Amino acid sequence: MRNKLEPVCLQQGDWQAKLLPGYAASLISLRCGEDQIIRSPKDRDTFLKDHIVYGTAFLLPPDRTLGGCFSFEGKEYHLPINDSKGISNLHGLMTDAPFEVLEQEASHARFRYVNQSGRYPFPFAVTVTCRLQDGCRMEYEFQNTGSTAMPLLFGLHANFADPGYIRVPVAGEIPMNRETFVPGDTVEALSDVGERINRGMKPSGTRISGFFTSAGHTAEIGKYEYVVSENFTHWVLWNGSGNDGFISIEPENGPVNGLRKPGGYQILEAGGVLTFQTLIRRKTRDE
Repeated sequence: MRNKLEPVCLQQGDWQAKLLPGYAASLISLRCGEDQIIRSPKDRDTFLKDHIVYGTAFLLPPDRTLGGCFSFEGKEYHLPINDSKGISNLHGLMTDAPFEVLEQEASHARFRYVNQSGRYPFPFAVTVTCRLQDGCRMEYEFQNTGSTAMPLLFGLHANFADPGYIRVPVAGEIPMNRETFVPGDTVEALSDVGERINRGMKPSGTRISGFFTSAGHTAEIGKYEYVVSENFTHWVLWNGSGNDGFISIEPENGPVNGLRKPGGYQILEAGGVLTFQTLIRRKTRDE
């Protein structure tokens, strides 16, 4: 049996990637030449203490689901309460799912996980492909293996090493309830920090924790771009205290707590397939 912390290592030209099949094929390290792009842990114990803040953690559903419960097609479903306040499910249960390695070559690899009902209350299979080609390309293909439809709310906790500069195309801001840490239903004009995120800013020194609708699908992160597919409709940004040396830029295909909101998720019909893509590449233009 494969060690959960044993990485799959890929290389193509200046690009080097490491992924952890034992943690849902998270991209735990990405380098281009001397640049460390993705935030990586310094050692095993650091990672195990809080693995969600390293790599590109797989979120199903992302962020918080209030009460850990939601209804779909007249039936109620439950996820465990696991946040620090004891009132929500946080990030689902997929972040440490053991994926099978289907294929590994020098510059690409494919991984697969088949869920019955344990980590998400619907049967599905997901195939993750990483390919180093003009950057780092990731593809996430979901297939509903059940006999009925399922709600799909998916996101990535993409943690970047402090890039010195970010610009993320955000449209509106969704205020957070400070007691539950769950955003509401209203979309408001951007706050001062939201405006700075949209224009471009230095993230270190400013505490960022916000929920946003998307105004585009390409974020600038230092010398690099993070391009996500159009079915990602929201961004969540977070950088801990503001001085922790990283920024998490999370694409999601619906709003936080979306499983409890009408239209807050995509519906995957029985036998249906839905695919998401991301690309990390060098910037295609100068500032």
